[in-house]
Amino acid sequence: MCLAAPGHTLVSTAGSTRNILATASALSEWADVTVAFRNSAERFHSDRFRIVEIESQSQHTGIRDDVAARGLNPLAHLGYARLLRRFAEAELCSYDLVLEKGWRLSGYLCKLLSKRGVPAILIENDVRVWTGGIRSPRSLIKYLAHVTAQAIAAIAE
Repeated sequence: MCLAAPGHTLVSTAGSTRNILATASALSEWADVTVAFRNSAERFHSDRFRIVEIESQSQHTGIRDDVAARGLNPLAHLGYARLLRRFAEAELCSYDLVLEKGWRLSGYLCKLLSKRGVPAILIENDVRVWTGGIRSPRSLIKYLAHVTAQAIAAIAE
C-alpha cells in the first residue's frame, strides 16, 4: 500500500510529517508500506517502510509543504497537478491501495487513481471549507484561490 502525502515535504520535526510517519509505521505491521511525500528536506530512513518523493530535487520549487503553499497563484497548483498525474500513472497504479493524506487539493489523487481502477481512500482531518467572509479585495483573492483549488481537485483527468 502507499500512503501518499502529495502536499507535504518530509521535515521530521513538523507535526504533519510525524503524523504521516507514525501512521506508516503502524500500517507496516499489516502491509508493505511506501510513503510518498511531495519532496524531502532531509534524509530519513526507516526499516519499516519505504519513502519516495513525488517531486524530484530538480523539480523542487522550494515550497516546504501545503501550508506554505497557501496564497500562491493557483496556476502553480495546475503545474503540480500535471506532475502528480504523471507520478500516479508511473508509480501509484502498481499499488493495491493508496491512502491520500488531505491537502489543498484533497481528493485529486483519489480521483486520478479511481479512474485507473486503483482503490484509493482520502484521509481528511482538516476539511478545507471557506468560513471567512468577503469584505475586502484581499479576502476576495483568498476566496478565489480557495475555490480554484477545489475546482482543480475536482477535475482530475
